[in-house]
Amino acid sequence: MMRDKIVKVMIARDNAFHMAHRRQATNLEKASAIVAALPDMIPDLVWTGPCADAGNGCYYQMLESQSGRSFQLTFIFRNGSHSLGYPKTADHAKAAANEHHKVAVMAALGVSS
Repeated sequence: MMRDKIVKVMIARDNAFHMAHRRQATNLEKASAIVAALPDMIPDLVWTGPCADAGNGCYYQMLESQSGRSFQLTFIFRNGSHSLGYPKTADHAKAAANEHHKVAVMAALGVSS
């Protein structure tokens, strides 16, 4: 599945690059295109109630504040937790969790933004 997505990215990027620059992309330019496309290939988290499994014993938890005006978003891992803030809506909390998850996956691959 990931391999197929990379092939599609490479074909589209090669064609666009060749049209724009009238030459073939170098291996470094191709590798850069693959790395740039990786975050879009990471699926969004799947939420079950207030939690989303991030794999490896880690998960995200979204709890509505007592006032009902915001949500507390927490990343919970094996040896602790880290607060990701207080988004105003559940949708904002989910978006923040997805972004945090993508950054964490990319960091695990040795890629930083």
